[in-house]
Amino acid sequence: PEMREALEQILQEMEANVGGITTLMQRHVERTLIQHQFPEGGDDTDTYATFGSLLDVSTDYSVSWNGSTEFGGKPSWVASMFYRKDIINYEETEPCRVDLEDDYDADVDDDECCLLGVTIDDYVGIRPTKEKKEEHMILSAYWDVLDHGQWKVGTVMNLEFGDQKFDTIVANGALTGTDDEVVIILERLASLLNPGGVVFFVGIEPIGKVDGPEKVYNEILQQIESAKRLGGEEPTRNVPATFINESLDRLGLSVFSSVHFPIIPTLDDVRETTNGGKRWIEESRALKPDIKKQYMTKLDDLVKRTARVAKVGAVFAREYQYIVAAEFPGDGNKKKESVKQPTVYQPKTEQ
Repeated sequence: PEMREALEQILQEMEANVGGITTLMQRHVERTLIQHQFPEGGDDTDTYATFGSLLDVSTDYSVSWNGSTEFGGKPSWVASMFYRKDIINYEETEPCRVDLEDDYDADVDDDECCLLGVTIDDYVGIRPTKEKKEEHMILSAYWDVLDHGQWKVGTVMNLEFGDQKFDTIVANGALTGTDDEVVIILERLASLLNPGGVVFFVGIEPIGKVDGPEKVYNEILQQIESAKRLGGEEPTRNVPATFINESLDRLGLSVFSSVHFPIIPTLDDVRETTNGGKRWIEESRALKPDIKKQYMTKLDDLVKRTARVAKVGAVFAREYQYIVAAEFPGDGNKKKESVKQPTVYQPKTEQ
């Protein structure tokens, strides 16, 4: 009875998040892994792809869309993969076909869509702060997967793993900094893969220039960055997917998927971003009171303009998240040709 209750809670968590961009991206990762491990496809519904030993990297950094850094509810997602076979058996259904012909992007009210056949053996979770680690450990204990993994605080650059290697790495929030800094991070993560292992990088494209009323969102971000620079903090610099593709290829990995996911921030998203910037300004010890007041006034005016723009639709500032997937061939395995340019995600509809 306890297991059934736990499975029901995991199912409810998954169903509650159907349709959100982070849940869509998680499903994309699962699909991509299935296609990579079973390139021939087929109509088999009793075959599962596996993440094997997973390194789960989540890093906090400054983003313009709330929720991006955590890539959705990771503890419940990881738990759902530990119990995926049990969930499917409990529902008395079958996983999606290996060729994914019966897989699609379900609406919130759709409870007929199949679950993807993926599993996981164990994991190591890296979080940037003690508070975030403890929060996710509590959630993992709630989902009864705490004993299946290990938890660390820090970054992949300052943590030691000894001889430990991983079959799969999912890293979000790690692709920021100068070009040289990002390449070092890529190299470090690639060194932690087993031969034939796969890494999924979740990043955010630099925001492009926007003409028209929608550019007010860019102006908000520019004001926040300006305040941080004046306060002595260098704002986070995102790098494009094309740079990640090229860098991984030069490091000897084969990039087999690179996909853009459009982010359409709502007025609430914009307000949350603005409030985060205002909190930073208010707490800054480097900015003088009159400078703080100027930034606060400017941000308040920009949010009012954003509200007027939002009345005619979403505030879309040409912002994209992306997922780049690459394989480490390992000794003796031939490196395959890499994907060069990202494609824009195309929603999957029910056949």
